[in-house]
Amino acid sequence: MTTLRWILGITATALGLGFIALSIVGGGFRKSFGASDTHPFLVLLPPLALGLLVASLVAPAQKPLLHLAALVAVGMAAFCLWQIVTMSATVLWFALLYLGFWFAYYAHAAWGVGARP
Repeated sequence: MTTLRWILGITATALGLGFIALSIVGGGFRKSFGASDTHPFLVLLPPLALGLLVASLVAPAQKPLLHLAALVAVGMAAFCLWQIVTMSATVLWFALLYLGFWFAYYAHAAWGVGARP
């Protein structure tokens, strides 16, 4: 269980920081071609959602935080599926795989599913 928490936490942190870096670099390219900036809400929402998932990994005893993170993860999964269907964004299958592992962690942390007696 601890190993899963570390893997999920490191992965989410790396993806969040990479998304922020990509947004900064991509914003520079957008400006150089004369395009308008991306709305800050669209840039900050994914790292904030990943931050909430990491916070639930850091403090698994905080049940309200854990359930709020699960609600956010359901929204993220729905968004990923919507993008896969409408935009053929097949790379989001990796995000769904990550969320699947996170939901396995959530089941174990919230209800003790698969826990040893």
